[in-house]
Amino acid sequence: PRLPARHKLPEYLRPDELTMFIDHVVGDCPLLDQSVLLLMCNAGLRPREVTLLRPRDVNPLRRIVAVTVKGGWKRLLPISSALAEILEEYLQEYAILPNDTLFSNEWDRPIDVRWIERLTRRIVKESGIRRKITPRMLRHTFATYMADRNGKQITRAFLGHSNSKSTDTYMHIIPGKYRRYMNMHPFQTDPGISDGKE
Repeated sequence: PRLPARHKLPEYLRPDELTMFIDHVVGDCPLLDQSVLLLMCNAGLRPREVTLLRPRDVNPLRRIVAVTVKGGWKRLLPISSALAEILEEYLQEYAILPNDTLFSNEWDRPIDVRWIERLTRRIVKESGIRRKITPRMLRHTFATYMADRNGKQITRAFLGHSNSKSTDTYMHIIPGKYRRYMNMHPFQTDPGISDGKE
């Protein structure tokens, strides 16, 4: 497939890295860290969008998060049942949230993008992944596998892209997406095997 006119394609976590990362997050991290990281990794939120969330934006029962995007308007984002359970548990444990913000640091101040960057670096190191992973790459990981499994239109809806060209980028990353079509090519045969005809 023809690559888009872009100097560098988005980086994402390989399947083994993603498994290591999520296993560590779910198994060893407090609910705050789980909620923040999985909103990017399993729902595709931007770090900035995570910092803007308010308690009223999360509806675990309906499995929906109202995400504030550019321009200040909200888009309703479906989330998985597993992530909804984690967010529900988080809301129950932190029933009184300061400053009407969903996520606050140890000083009861709203978290910011730098806080998320530090958290990501720490969790990556603890999970045993041996390369640099950024919060942005967690969103790219979500987008890449979503595009591979569900195509462009659904991926665009989940990511909230206003321009379809942004979503096109993720359609060109995983070689395996096209390998199965090459295996269906009529000339994909073993030249050493005879079909019995002379």
